[in-house]
Amino acid sequence: MPAIALRGPDAVAFLSDEKPVVRTAALPDPVLDTLFGQGAVHTLDADAHRVRKAMFIALLKDGAQVAALGECVSRR
Repeated sequence: MPAIALRGPDAVAFLSDEKPVVRTAALPDPVLDTLFGQGAVHTLDADAHRVRKAMFIALLKDGAQVAALGECVSRR
């Protein structure tokens, strides 16, 4: 399957713009089944993507929350 790799500030701006990017069906099922999981934020578009992304951003803005997440991941 053809793929494109992007990096740098322009890539971030491009991927943040919802007009040119469609996430639904962008990842093959074997990747979703083993790495991200079905329904992961990587597969959502429009409001569903914005709401889930906002949840992650809110978590990452709080140092205590980040530390708690790191501890949870380490335990598992």
